[in-house]
Amino acid sequence: MENELLEPPASIVIIGAGPVGLEAALYARTMGYRVTVIDRGARVGGEVCSVAAGSTQRPFRLGCSRLGLAALRTQDPSYAPPAMEEVLDGDTYLRRYLEPLSHVDLLADAVRLNCQVRQVLRNAEYDSAPEDDDEHCEFIVEVEGPAGVERLPADAVLDVGGATIERPNYWGELGGVWDSKAGTPAREEGGLPPDDAIGPADCRDIRTSTPYFYVLGGRSWGPGHKRFLIHGLDQICRLFAMFSERPEFDLYRSVR
Repeated sequence: MENELLEPPASIVIIGAGPVGLEAALYARTMGYRVTVIDRGARVGGEVCSVAAGSTQRPFRLGCSRLGLAALRTQDPSYAPPAMEEVLDGDTYLRRYLEPLSHVDLLADAVRLNCQVRQVLRNAEYDSAPEDDDEHCEFIVEVEGPAGVERLPADAVLDVGGATIERPNYWGELGGVWDSKAGTPAREEGGLPPDDAIGPADCRDIRTSTPYFYVLGGRSWGPGHKRFLIHGLDQICRLFAMFSERPEFDLYRSVR
């Protein structure tokens, strides 16, 4: 399996503004990529917003990152995060970490809420003539939001939309790439490799049959897998290590 290389300032569209989606966007923006995050909700947080606040209690350390905390402190030196072992419900986690993170300079202009992704198509498959900005991109992401329908050019797409009982993970083959009714493309390898089989820059758990279309976070783990942001951080590291063809690259190591 050949690596899929992608150098800054390539454009990345991320579907889903939950914890892993925002973290992936922050990682990408820090590295110099152009990023747009799309979410159909009126608030960041994804599944954190869709369940009762008391049912998502967990230690803060499971839902934060060094990169996120550094960005918040750079934005506001007076920012005081929760203690690492403090147990937060979903609403408190949103108010004290995730929503402030979405407003830092690196992300504020990248996040688009109240927007529904209608379909993702290969650029050559789009049924109208490409504009200049679209000509050399890999995908066209068609989005419907408050301003109507628009198309976003993307060199890579990350589906970080989460997986719930109501919206199960989907690995069926598609005639196109992605649409809101069918779901994501099939896995390239036909299954999820065990954790101990995943090495640096090995992206078999997030790659699909469509090059440069990836699934991360709950969307890749599927329903019933109790994992948190800290597990998504490893996926993000491996994806961008593959993009840069540096297997050991880890941006988090440079953040104190």
